Amino acid sequence: MPSNKDLEDYVKKKNLNLNSIIFNGGEEYEFVFTVPIKYRKNIIKNAKLTKTPIIEIGYVTSGKGVFLKNVNKNIIIKDLGWKHFK
Repeated sequence: MPSNKDLEDYVKKKNLNLNSIIFNGGEEYEFVFTVPIKYRKNIIKNAKLTKTPIIEIGYVTSGKGVFLKNVNKNIIIKDLGWKHFK
């Protein structure tokens, strides 16, 4: 998962979990979105045209849950985010 070196240093210094901070820390100032695979080339082309950097971080499959692939295992990402409509 992409992260900033300063963030990595901070969580190490404070003995925090980097994945927990990344996925549940809040204050996202970047768009996170899901796009059907058939539009992938269009998204990449338009991102280049508009000079909008994008980072592909995963894909959607059938089933339940969100997982982070880590070398030899999948790590379950708990949904600890803000519930906008609750």
